[in-house]
Amino acid sequence: MVKKILPDGLHVVGENQQYAEVVVSSAKDARLFFFLHSLRILPKYPTVASVNTQFSIAVHVLAALAHYESNFTSEVLAGSVNANPVFVKRILVKLSKAKLVKTTVGKSGGYDLARSPKTISLFDIYSAVSAPSVFAIHAYAKSKGCVVSGNIKEVMGEVLLGTQNSVESDLKRTTLADVVSKIRKRAG
Repeated sequence: MVKKILPDGLHVVGENQQYAEVVVSSAKDARLFFFLHSLRILPKYPTVASVNTQFSIAVHVLAALAHYESNFTSEVLAGSVNANPVFVKRILVKLSKAKLVKTTVGKSGGYDLARSPKTISLFDIYSAVSAPSVFAIHAYAKSKGCVVSGNIKEVMGEVLLGTQNSVESDLKRTTLADVVSKIRKRAG
């Protein structure tokens, strides 16, 4: 396995002729994707480490609770997600504070849904884990004399607001019961 360190902490791991596994350590480093492409190093599995997965993990654990209609420990739920139990427990704490799950202590303790899956919207879950907005606007200073640079943040701010509102509307319309129903249909 070959490991090269490129500018700004971008790593290429395991070169295989034209392909390499590329790990981007921050959104800022994503610009180096084009640098790699120019060197004919084509990313096979690009991973942006700064992506927040708490929302999808929260939906996953709540869907497991709803589907199996049982209570589970954070370790069991982490096994379903295939994630670190400590990370899953942190998400469960947020869901508990939002009154989406209830906890039971003791030998048969664990987490269970606090209310019916039909009354839990994906927006409730999204809000509980404080998920980030759908995209971010860069914070670079404006370049004097460039019309695009002088106006792009305001224009993209409007796009962001509209996009965020659309996403939130969709999440409000979709319940945890809808998600579980789709999982059951796909499972056959």
